[in-house]
Amino acid sequence: MSSFTVHTPALAAAAMTISTTAASVSSARSAAASASGQAGAFGGEPIGGAFSAMCSRAQQATGELEQTMRSLSGNVAAAAVGYLVTDQGIVPTSALPGFKA
Repeated sequence: MSSFTVHTPALAAAAMTISTTAASVSSARSAAASASGQAGAFGGEPIGGAFSAMCSRAQQATGELEQTMRSLSGNVAAAAVGYLVTDQGIVPTSALPGFKA
């Protein structure tokens, strides 16, 4: 049987980086929402409706991307904890409900 080494600190760092990037996507979603509010500047022209629809689709897409990235971040973090528990017998205290250090 072959063996491999899992670098749990690298997994934890990756989870944090993914989460930080998801926050940036959230900012982009907010920017699209803000831009959508400016559709009235087109004075009722058809391009204003198209701009508003584009902003709405951008908000939906970035919302879905943010949700996916947050799930991915959580999965990577869970993998890091899982390797610590199974390989080293370490159970992080944060994983124990009600544990008081």
